[in-house]
Amino acid sequence: MGQLIDHRYQVVELLWSGVTAYVYRVRHPVLGRTFALKTLRAECCSDAEWVQRLSREARMLATLSHPNIVAVVDSGWLPTGEPYFVMEYAEGVSLESWIREGPLEPDVAAEVGIGICDALEAAHALGIVHRDLKPENVWVERRGGVCSVKVLDFGLAQSRGQRRLTHPSTTYGTPVYMSPEQAEGVSADGRTDIYSLGVALYEMLCGRPPFDADSYLGLAHQHRYAPPPPFSRWLRPGSAALRLEPVVARCLEKDATRRFESAARLRDALEPFRARGETLRLTPPAARARLRGWKLRTEAQPQPVVTGDAAATRLRFSTLGWWMLVGSCLGGLISQLVR
Repeated sequence: MGQLIDHRYQVVELLWSGVTAYVYRVRHPVLGRTFALKTLRAECCSDAEWVQRLSREARMLATLSHPNIVAVVDSGWLPTGEPYFVMEYAEGVSLESWIREGPLEPDVAAEVGIGICDALEAAHALGIVHRDLKPENVWVERRGGVCSVKVLDFGLAQSRGQRRLTHPSTTYGTPVYMSPEQAEGVSADGRTDIYSLGVALYEMLCGRPPFDADSYLGLAHQHRYAPPPPFSRWLRPGSAALRLEPVVARCLEKDATRRFESAARLRDALEPFRARGETLRLTPPAARARLRGWKLRTEAQPQPVVTGDAAATRLRFSTLGWWMLVGSCLGGLISQLVR
């Protein structure tokens, strides 16, 4: 902490620690701006594949200039020999931590899903498949009733025409969000990201992912063969989230040809359900529950009961007040005419 890297990035804190990499919050002393710096673990630098993956991720993010994708601004080498690149610092919280507080309102889930679709549409247009889309890699910020979404971590992304860094049968990704074709270790296109987004949408709406198992093989088997449990297993009857179940179910089709053919099509399907700028709906579920409880308590306060006699008295005093006002105005007018 406090180290100055390349005379321009001062390390402030460790943001994230993964199996192969670290992400730090750094500050540029001259510009006064905060950035995120990603670098490999020292033990991974001896593996040419991981060094090449980090370089590919930096190049991909530099190519993907889109408001819903974190932007790369610089790259270099640490004094100890590890490569690094510098990204914009995404404000807000991870979607994973947001879901941990409870299911999202359907309109907010749709709003977040639309932001992710916009990011995927930009990536897929350049032939880039994320391959590790999950709530942990989505950052959400709320400003004035609007959700700002950033998709992060393209470390496992594959670009069209790029040479594969692994054997075709090698499986990469996060098992809970992995598409059936990823679980089989076969080549994946943009529709694998649609599936992963479907898993994330299911989790946003139901508070848990559709599949759960104690092992990778168990999860892989469910992704390949088991139908996702219906929303009604987790949600109460009449829940507004049930209206989104057909959209999520199409994302989770085992056969990729039966899913939405593009992120743009999925975005169109989510559009009718998106949030309409209601700031209360865009607060995290725990805070929303507290606010809702306060509102209910306020509405439950006993209102004063006005009896018939009191109401009649109020009416008489109200009528008298009006006549006094009219009389005052007429008196003023007459005095002006007399003068």
